[in-house]
Amino acid sequence: MWSHLQTQAKRTCSLKTAIPAPWAEGRRRPKFLGLYGLSSWCYSVLGVYIIIYRHAGQQSVFGPPQVCLVDGTLLLVQGCASFGCDVLTFGFASWWKPFDRILAILLGMWLAVKPILVVMSPAQILTYYGVGAAAVFCKLRSETALRGLHWGGFLAWHTYWHTVAPMGLLLWSLYFAR
Repeated sequence: MWSHLQTQAKRTCSLKTAIPAPWAEGRRRPKFLGLYGLSSWCYSVLGVYIIIYRHAGQQSVFGPPQVCLVDGTLLLVQGCASFGCDVLTFGFASWWKPFDRILAILLGMWLAVKPILVVMSPAQILTYYGVGAAAVFCKLRSETALRGLHWGGFLAWHTYWHTVAPMGLLLWSLYFAR
């Protein structure tokens, strides 16, 4: 088990791209202004929404102001990191790779423990974790398409990975707004 954790840590902190050789080094590139290219910014859109909502003094299902500030900041930065890693340097080694991977892990951990910090109804918790499960499903399908060299499938599922959680949480917050 220890060796598996070491391997995973090295992979997470690596500057190398996870994009397979037939697509790497500029052989295939997503469009910056296509759905895939723009989808990274969904995290930032949700982050800005949470920060603005917090500053407007509104009661938020995202929690008290301090929690909203953490949410908003992490999501805002995640959008930038995601774009840098998944679009700007697609198929190339860069510092964006470990930055995006580490931040995604931290954001995921933060969002996973959030119902412990914020009072939520059972329906809110179930929906909240349902959105998270749907996003993880999209990420796994994206990885499967990547390994199988299915370009269209990879672009579609990775776009869903970038959009399901942020837009799902946005809709969640609007539905459960107090």
